[in-house]
Amino acid sequence: MNLEIPDWLRAHLTYWQNALAMWDWEIRLRLEMVLDGHEDCRGLASPSPLVNMGRIGIRADAEDTEEWEITFVHEMLHIKHSRVDEVIYQVLGPQVDVPNEMIESIYKQTLEPYIESMAKVLVKLRRGDDDNIK
Repeated sequence: MNLEIPDWLRAHLTYWQNALAMWDWEIRLRLEMVLDGHEDCRGLASPSPLVNMGRIGIRADAEDTEEWEITFVHEMLHIKHSRVDEVIYQVLGPQVDVPNEMIESIYKQTLEPYIESMAKVLVKLRRGDDDNIK
């Protein structure tokens, strides 16, 4: 399978980096057959918020569809949100008497549905499909 970044994915990066006001971030894309050892994983963000860098891995079978654009925006939002994540993990985490694994688990259970709903709404609005926002 070809692991070159397709033009449509580069176009999504350009569009969403501007739309999300992430001009000062360097975002690198990569296609992978399997992400993070999970065959069902569609996308994976690896942010480095202290240096405004991020990597987004997208599964190699991605196509230029609304569903895959939502996946891509979901990962962009994780990168955009990564500074808040750092505060939670590095600043607030040590202040409470709870294991870091528990803090991360609770936080991700709250964050993931929020990120996914925002990604869906943003893509539907961009595509002019705001009548079908659910």
